[in-house]
Amino acid sequence: MGEIVKYNAAVRVGVGWRSVEIEAEVEAVSLKRSRVVRVISVDGNFGGFVSRTGADRQRYSVDAVIKRELGIIKNNSSLNFGGGLCF
Repeated sequence: MGEIVKYNAAVRVGVGWRSVEIEAEVEAVSLKRSRVVRVISVDGNFGGFVSRTGADRQRYSVDAVIKRELGIIKNNSSLNFGGGLCF
C-alpha cells in the first residue's frame, strides 16, 4: 500500500495548457522519487471529458490524463504528502 498524494500537472486544451490537480497513490522508488501506481482523481473528476469553464475549447479527457500519469516517476519534492513522508 502506497501513500496518497496530490500534485499539479498540465493538460493540453484547445487554447493552450491548463493546470490540474491530481490525487494519486504512489510507492517509493528511492528516498527522492516515487512511482504513481493509481490515479484517484483529476481535479475531482474520475473519467470522461470535462471543462473547467464549460467551454468546448477548455475540454480535456480525464481518462487520457490518467493513462499518461500511471507509472510515471515523480520527484518527492513536487508531491504534497498529507501526513508526511515515511520510508
